[in-house]
Amino acid sequence: VSTKLNRSHAVTGTRALILPTLGRTDKDVQAGGKQFVTVEDSMGMVHASRGNLTPASPHLLSEPAIIARLARAVLGAGSRTDWEAFERD
Repeated sequence: VSTKLNRSHAVTGTRALILPTLGRTDKDVQAGGKQFVTVEDSMGMVHASRGNLTPASPHLLSEPAIIARLARAVLGAGSRTDWEAFERD
């Protein structure tokens, strides 16, 4: 899950699955409202960061949405975790 292509995508192993995601400066609005990510500064303090840029594509998803969709696809209906709720909020 990457916000941009980097060298390790091209040199690691024989196959790679690159899943582009929203960057921390991109807007992410879900059913639960405008989302934010947390970032750690050089002093170890964690802050919320809310994007204000229009994403490069309407098809880009947030990292939590990607993970939730993968979990639903792999674990199926047998999972007791509400992955759709994670994706919505």
